[in-house]
Amino acid sequence: MNENAYRFAAYAIAQDSCAPAAVTAYAGAVAAARHRAHAEGTTVTCQLIHELSTDPVTHAAAVEVGPFTMLTLSDWLHEVWVDVTEIAALTEVPELTADEQMHRRAAAELFAEADANSGTATLAFAGALAVANARWLAEGGDPATAFVSSVLDADPVAAAAREELDESTRASIAMAVGNRWREIMERVAVMETVAAIEAAA
Repeated sequence: MNENAYRFAAYAIAQDSCAPAAVTAYAGAVAAARHRAHAEGTTVTCQLIHELSTDPVTHAAAVEVGPFTMLTLSDWLHEVWVDVTEIAALTEVPELTADEQMHRRAAAELFAEADANSGTATLAFAGALAVANARWLAEGGDPATAFVSSVLDADPVAAAAREELDESTRASIAMAVGNRWREIMERVAVMETVAAIEAAA
């Protein structure tokens, strides 16, 4: 089992509790960090710093839930870790391609940069729409809405975001993703270049 199996196991438990997007995202990040810390012989704190510094959605979630809830979630996951491990063993993780991951991150970063007060739900929903649009452009065929539904159904954080955001806000985010698609693509191109340089080093 990889770290994402643990991430999605925590997502599933949070989803069963009807947790908001921020709590769901942070719980998943802590679960992934705990698994990585155990596998690599490092600390959970070290791995959480990695999560917070590489994923704008997780960073927004940490800010949104605040230090008290962050500590509470960490303690809670410690208490239910056996359950998390059991669920992780049965979890089929919907993996994103490297290209889709970059589109998700690029959209979330751009939204966070445009508005420092963007919440977890906004960033997660924008990221999911970027993944759906990238998938639609690559595959074509079905209506774009079908791709959006499939991405949201496979992403518990974005699914929670969909429930939190009202229809007009979701429409506004969708329009913004479309209007900023060139910027998203430019950001993805930079990420691809950096990844290629790192791979060659």
